[in-house]
Amino acid sequence: MKKRARRNHTPAFKAKVALAALKNDRTIAQLAEQFDVHPNQITSWKEQLLAGAADVFERGGSTKSSAPEVDIKALHAKIGDLALQLHIFSISESMGHHDSEIMDDWGIDRDDAGALGVVAAGCEGSNAAFVHAGACGGVSRIVP
Repeated sequence: MKKRARRNHTPAFKAKVALAALKNDRTIAQLAEQFDVHPNQITSWKEQLLAGAADVFERGGSTKSSAPEVDIKALHAKIGDLALQLHIFSISESMGHHDSEIMDDWGIDRDDAGALGVVAAGCEGSNAAFVHAGACGGVSRIVP
């Protein structure tokens, strides 16, 4: 007798089989033959479905959220970076520069244009962000 390779069933398949077992219109053996799974597995999935059925109707939603947790601070920081970059591009374009020149002048990595890289050419020092025309090679800086 050959051993069958271990199979991983999707949650949707498990729910389908367990619901069919709850209907009681066919025996567990018939369902096992139809879905090609062991009868003990069907019984196990049926018990899991019954145990978790009450959670569907619980107030305030389930304790397990299907949406991933979001890091609000990281999103706010990303919004700030993108707003700053948009401001830089709009000012630079109004001065007659093209996107590629702006990215080169500001040291923005072409592979990750959404994040500010090094500071503008001619300015030494920190990771300060630059906002408008002025000192330091044509720009003045805002310290983060």
